[in-house]
Formats: sequence, C-alpha cells, structure tokens
Amino acid sequence: VATVLLLLATTASGQVWLDKFYYNNGTTLGTWAEHLGDWTADNNMAKAEVKFGAQYMTQPKLLFRDCVAQCLVMHNVGANHTLQFGGIALRCVAPGSGTSLIMVKVQNNSSATNPTKFDSIWLYQYGFGSTVSQTGLTPFPSAKVRLTVLDSRVVAQVDSDLDGVWNYTLTGSVTTIPAAAPIGMCGFGGVHIDDYELFDAVLLNDAASPAPTPGSEMKMVMRGWANAPYIAASAFGNGGFALSKTAQFP
Repeated sequence: VATVLLLLATTASGQVWLDKFYYNNGTTLGTWAEHLGDWTADNNMAKAEVKFGAQYMTQPKLLFRDCVAQCLVMHNVGANHTLQFGGIALRCVAPGSGTSLIMVKVQNNSSATNPTKFDSIWLYQYGFGSTVSQTGLTPFPSAKVRLTVLDSRVVAQVDSDLDGVWNYTLTGSVTTIPAAAPIGMCGFGGVHIDDYELFDAVLLNDAASPAPTPGSEMKMVMRGWANAPYIAASAFGNGGFALSKTAQFP
C-alpha cells in the first residue's frame, strides 16, 4: 500500500507563502526579481521568455536554507518553441550568474516526437555537475514539481498525472556548504508556471533507515520552528484529509 506522509504546522494555514500569479498581463510579476530572461504575467500564470536560453526568477526577501517549494509546470503549446522546461530553484546564492542554484525541472527531451509534452526530469546543482535524471518517461503536458532541501540532502518529486501522488522521486546531495538564500523558479522556451508554494517545515525519511515495510518502524527527520506544535498523518491512498466541510488537505 502506498503511504503518503504529510506535515502541517498548526501555527500556520498550510503554505508559508503562496503566489497564484493573479497579475495583469505584462512584464511585472509582483515581487519576483528577474535574473536571466524576461518573464511575463500571462493569463494568471508566469511565462518564461520564448527563446533558447535558461531563465531564473527569485524572491529576494524570502531567504531559506532548509525548506520545501513546489509549483505547477505546464507546457505552453502556444509558445512556438518545442524545447521547454520549468521547475523550482532553491538556495539561489548567485542567481544572476546561475552559480550554485539547486534545481529540479521537467523538460521535453524529444521535441521531434512529443512537441507539446514533457518526458524527462532533471535534478542538479547548477554549475557543479552530478546531475540526477529520469528520461524517456511517458509524456505528460503538466506536472506538480516539488523540491526539498535539508542540510546537504536534496529530494525532487514530480506528480505527472496530477492525482496527488508523486510518480517520480529523485535524490541527490549538494557539494557546497548549505546557506540561506532566495527561493526561485526556472524556465525555458515559454513554459508556463503557476501556484508557487513555499513551506518552511521539512519532513523526510531518515536516509540511514531501510525502506519502509508494513508493520515496521519508519524513522523520520524534521526541521521546523522550535517549540511549535505539529501534526503528522499517514494516508493509505490519495484522497487526503477533510479539514472542514470545504477544506481538504491533500
């Protein structure tokens, strides 16, 4: 049975920070700072510049060392640029130069056969090699992309069918000393990005523990606000938890 472990800080309402990109169409996207490329607001989404070149935006006042960030990445079929990618960038120490960005992105590697869908996932520290990837995937037009950083650990997750369960998980490690830096996102070729969410509490499996099995103990590691109350829950499916008559925790 697939198990999904969730964490909710009772002192907050889920997300620490959320941007749904409800901006007027144009070149200004709230408090996002452009570093590479020319991002635009496009029908309540962020759109990367339609050109051959990687692009990054950050939130200069949201500085985190250990956190979780996620967003919705959608292939922009109207961009007239077959190669596209989009995703999350964290610990953006020097985003203008692209140095030391920790990135996860979904990308279209086979634009000749699947020009409007993504078919690969890439996790890496920009400029430092040691890329972790999964390629040749069943093509998907959009995905929820999540990136978690905790000390030197990096975990990327992708929900490629948007059913609430992560289809792919990639793990890696950083080669630089962990430091607080702006959160951000990356894009290429006109990709659309929406629903950017930030969480400052981190919950991961203990890397030294064996894979969990029914009836066995599963050890976790957590990073969050000291002395704050937390609730952890285990779900044996993707239905989530009802918090009220109108609210559902996924």
